[in-house]
This record gives sequence, structure tokens and C-alpha cells, in this order.
Amino acid sequence: MRVLALCLSLVLLTSCQAKQEPAKAPPAKAPTQETDTNEAKAQPEVAVAAAQPDVNEAAKGEDEQPVVPQDVAEAPPVLDTSCAAITDAVIEPVSEFLVGIGLEKEPARAALLAANQDSFVKACEALSETERGCLSSARPVMAALGSCGVEGKLSWTWPEDLVTRFEHTKLSPEEQAQRLPQMLGVWVNAQQPGWEQTWTITETGATLEHKQGDNPPRLTEYLGFEFHDEATLGVRSSGSTQYVPFLQAEDRFYLYFNTANYHYPVPDENAFAIDMFQRYLSYAPESCKVLDCKTAIVYDADCKWEDKDGGHYFSYQYQSLAGWPSGNVSDAWLKVGDRLLDPWLARSVFVKQAPEATP
Repeated sequence: MRVLALCLSLVLLTSCQAKQEPAKAPPAKAPTQETDTNEAKAQPEVAVAAAQPDVNEAAKGEDEQPVVPQDVAEAPPVLDTSCAAITDAVIEPVSEFLVGIGLEKEPARAALLAANQDSFVKACEALSETERGCLSSARPVMAALGSCGVEGKLSWTWPEDLVTRFEHTKLSPEEQAQRLPQMLGVWVNAQQPGWEQTWTITETGATLEHKQGDNPPRLTEYLGFEFHDEATLGVRSSGSTQYVPFLQAEDRFYLYFNTANYHYPVPDENAFAIDMFQRYLSYAPESCKVLDCKTAIVYDADCKWEDKDGGHYFSYQYQSLAGWPSGNVSDAWLKVGDRLLDPWLARSVFVKQAPEATP
């Protein structure tokens, strides 16, 4: 009986110890790619989605612009009707042109402004708002004086001493002494049918004979000549000396009794400027412009060199909007040597006669 009791006690003790010991984990397996993938798939998809930003939503926020209604018109620019703005609209293109013929811009602007303080700037201040508004919207301003109803209320003054580049070169005493011997003889201008002028020039004086049709010849006696610069001849009479445009060119000379028609050097046919009496022309192959000094308007002109009628000519054409000349303006200047001649001077040419043709 004791043996049976001892055996039962051992069985019960072994059973209790088995219940108290924790279960051992199975041995670990080496990880495989399939195992990693399956484990990744097992992760909650919500967490992955929360970790990634919504790229489409971010791009949408950057690209979206405020929607502007199509029927909302832009506000028109505010028109500056001040006299300062109107004056600048006149002076700016003029000063730009003057820079092109060798003047400095700021001194040129200052001279133009000073010359027009009373006639333009102060006169502008007396205009109505409507009149100033009309001028402010017009280009060129000076062409709109009539249409804006201010003609006679504003005027433009040109500073005569502003441009000096066209002043003629003075002759030395030696050069002056050489001029008269070159002019001795008989010279005839017979450019127009039925009309003829003849100069007979000696060392002591000169006679100009005019013939027109069947009328008796008219004679004018002169006491002699004066030579001061390269483009001017002083013609002395009993009471005074008249200075007129003049150019001697070998067997002919050009002389015209009007001080507005001169000639100017043009050594480079691709870049030059000439004085056209109260107008200046500036030429380059890509640009040809005319400044009307009396109206302060700068025009774009069509210009070209051409050979015609036995001569080499520079011709120009533009549409004048104000002042004189007006409308379509065109003419051609003859080149003699390195100088361009005003058309009126070019037509008044006297050709030297051979000794046997001398009366």
C-alpha cells in the first residue's frame, strides 16, 4: 500500500511541474523573400496611405490661378494732361533727332525748353482741361493744334544758334586771293528756253546780262566780289554787298541770289546731314528723317541715291502735316564733287565759254 501511495505522489508531482513550465517556442526559420513580401502585405494599408502625401492635391494647389471673369475689361491707362508731359512729347523726338546730327541731348533739351517757356509752356497752362487732353492724345502734338482748337494759342520758337555744324568754313587770305582769277571770263546760264543770263567778269568788276524772249537785254553792273567762306560769294554794288550761295567747279560755277539755298559737304553717301533752310535732313541706309524746325515735327522720309539727267542725285519724299511746305514734299539734290547742292542753286549753273565764243 505504501508503494502504491508513493507512486501516486510522484505522478501528481510530475504533472504539476509540467503545467507550471512555459511552452518553448519552435526553432526560428531563416527568412525568405516570399516571407518578407507576405509580411509586408500583411501590414495595414491605411498606415501606408497616411505616410505618403497626395502629390496630385499639392500640384493642384500650385497650378490653380484665380479665375478672372472674361467680361471684365482692363482699366484704360490714365492720360497725363499736364503741360510738362505735353511739352516733353514735343521736345523728346526733336532732341533725339539732334543727337543724330551731333548734338548732346540734355543741352539740346535745355535750349529748346528755354526758348519756349513763354510761347509754349506758359501758354499751355492757360488752356482748358479739354484742350490739354486733346493735345495729350495727339502725335505729333504740333500737327494737332488746329484740330484741338488751340492754333494761335500756342507757338513754337526755334533757337537759331542751336545747330552750328552747317556753318561754312572760312577761307584763308591765300585762298581768297585764288578765287577771282578762277572766275575771270564769260559764263552763261541757258538752262531755260527763251531765258539766258551771262556773267562777264574782269579783274575790275563784273556785268550780269539778262535776256528773256524778245525783250531788250537788261544789264546789272557790279564793282567786284568778296570771298569769305567756301560756300558764299559777296557781290559788291555801288550801295551794298549781297552775300549769296556760290560754288566753283572747274568749267562752271553755281550762283543763286537767295540766301536760303546752299550746298553742304557729303564725303560719305551712307551717312550725312544737310540743312534745307528751317529743316534738317539726316540720312543713313536704315533711316532717313527730316526735322521741321518751325513746327518741331520729325518726319520719316523715303530717301535714295539715283543717277538721272546726266547727274548723281539724292532724292527725298515725305508727307508734311503742318507748316510750310505742306502735303507731299519731295526734291532731289545734285552732287557736285563731294558736295550736295540745293535744287535751286543746282539749276542756276553758269558754264564757262570758250574764248572764241566771247562777244
